[in-house]
Amino acid sequence: MDKINLYEFLDGVRGRPYKALVEHHIKKQKTKELLHGCLGTIGLLPPKLQPFMEEFIDHMNTYAYNKAFWDLSCDAAFQLIEEEARNKLPIDDLIAVDQHNRLSESSQELLFNIFQIVTLSYAYSASDQPQMRRFIGIKKGFFG
Repeated sequence: MDKINLYEFLDGVRGRPYKALVEHHIKKQKTKELLHGCLGTIGLLPPKLQPFMEEFIDHMNTYAYNKAFWDLSCDAAFQLIEEEARNKLPIDDLIAVDQHNRLSESSQELLFNIFQIVTLSYAYSASDQPQMRRFIGIKKGFFG
């Protein structure tokens, strides 16, 4: 896997609807693949964080019932997920910044992976729940 440049990713998705990113994952991957992607990404996290991820996903799922959440842009959704991660996960000692207050490569990768886990979790849930897709305002295929 290529190294992620979080700043380039966020610039690339700035202003794009977060729900469109979730829809993109649903259309590109089968339900089982979404689950494997989520679990595989959890496996990329530092071992000390992995046991906390199920509870963190459950916490983030509370946002799934808020219509306004699905109207966020990808960059705004990232900021919210990052803030929740910093508040709920023991990551303070894993986040490092340089003299220009830019995140280190490992910190960028960590925060992107946490964002990806949450996003894939939403996509997995919506993949086999038509009522959730309707609530979010996305389609799985041509007919919804």
